[in-house]
Amino acid sequence: MADRLRDAAVPVQLEVWPGMTHVWMSVVEEIMEAHLAVRHITDFVARHVS
Repeated sequence: MADRLRDAAVPVQLEVWPGMTHVWMSVVEEIMEAHLAVRHITDFVARHVS
């Protein structure tokens, strides 16, 4: 999907976090890496939505 979005000139940033389950970044209180993932999401949105 990321490739198709890029081909359509849509800003996209794909990050693969091995060993993590689906929507793991929603459990910020339990998974330390979730803080960093949420930060990446908010930074991406801030750069591309204004």
